Amino acid sequence: MHKIFFDHFPKTGGTSLVKIIEKIIGSENCFHSNIADAYSALNASTDFLMVHGHFYFNPKMPLPIDRFCMTMLRDPVDRVLSSYYFSRNNCAISLGGSVKYAHLMELDEYIEVQDPELLSEVSNSQTKHFYPLCWQGSGVPNEQEMLSCAKQALEKFQLVGVLELYHDFVDVLCFEQGWMAVTDIIKENTTVGRQEVSGLSVHVRRRLEELNKLDIELYQYARKLFISHQRRILHACIEQRRSGNQTASINHSKPAETAEHSSNKSSMQSNSEIDFGDHGAEIVSASVRGDLLGSLEVLSGEMFFCQVIFKANEDISDLTVGIHIHNQNNLLIYGVNSRLLDAQLSVTGGAEYVIEFIARCDLGLGNYTMGVALHPGKSHFQRCFHWREKVTEFRVIGHLNYLSAGIVRAGTENLNNAISENLLPFKVREDIRMDQKNDKKSKKKSLACI
Repeated sequence: MHKIFFDHFPKTGGTSLVKIIEKIIGSENCFHSNIADAYSALNASTDFLMVHGHFYFNPKMPLPIDRFCMTMLRDPVDRVLSSYYFSRNNCAISLGGSVKYAHLMELDEYIEVQDPELLSEVSNSQTKHFYPLCWQGSGVPNEQEMLSCAKQALEKFQLVGVLELYHDFVDVLCFEQGWMAVTDIIKENTTVGRQEVSGLSVHVRRRLEELNKLDIELYQYARKLFISHQRRILHACIEQRRSGNQTASINHSKPAETAEHSSNKSSMQSNSEIDFGDHGAEIVSASVRGDLLGSLEVLSGEMFFCQVIFKANEDISDLTVGIHIHNQNNLLIYGVNSRLLDAQLSVTGGAEYVIEFIARCDLGLGNYTMGVALHPGKSHFQRCFHWREKVTEFRVIGHLNYLSAGIVRAGTENLNNAISENLLPFKVREDIRMDQKNDKKSKKKSLACI
């Protein structure tokens, strides 16, 4: 068999598929990563036979050439229904977000809510998921550009399935991996008490179709890709029987893949290459310094300051600024943003701003990089102003108070004072705004975090 990368889009039958594969290759050989960028997940799991989870993709990120990459789509109207009733009947309202809306609203109300987080769930969510793989990362793509990129992205996978042909998908996967056929398929994580598409009112069905015009076309394209793949396998089996060969094989290569797969080196993007967004706000620079040494060399246990300078190119009433830290092996060690710290930032076009995240450094010894993200609201999925990895670097060179080993320092010196303020991870502080128009500095309340 080949190592597998399974991009599990929610509510497309992925949990059942994972259970099937775990029975074949062993659950201990499978790595699950939930709601993470695919780059970080793959870097954290190189030794596992299968990597699977709910991922997101950065622009221009190539899929791994050393794994059999597969994904599954679902009829978008049916998927929204399944997601709505799963949130309503299978999940606790305390989870918030789209789950809370589903508990409080009937379906006809739910699909009319304009909250960006909910829209990302009910409107063209599959197109929005796949298109970054073939998007150059600059500007704001229109609908047709998004759809075109999403179609190209599907062509990069070795196997694309649709839930409508689920059993056929499992058969094709078994053929590709050289496994015995699976005859007993048990549904996992099913939605309780859901309505079927056939029972929808004309108004609700038309509204869902209107919200998912791109996804409907993308789904039909995925279906054609799978049927074409299935037919190639059938032809290979026919040829095997006709010629008496013991094995059958098919050619997966596509013109778009030739250059990408011609190198023996890993095609995974390096952090320094990840730079995208429409530049409604723009990262100018970032720096990290320790409180004691005042330099890029930091001691584990001291306070350190992660400063971000950015320029607003338009008025933004709800800006989120985030940082994320990777270690020298490109593993994501930590990330946080201003929204998670209950700070809502408002900026004016034409001005530069400084924001500082302040923390106690609980990182282990080693080299680190820090990236920065600027977007509205809770997530960059609806719109991203600017995202850059590896904006700056720093190094943890020693310890304060006590020695420790490993990636993080757990703060064991505070075990007898577990509610100590020292364990609180973030603070808010006064910071400055730099107005480019008159070069004057004025006080502006901003965020500092640890």
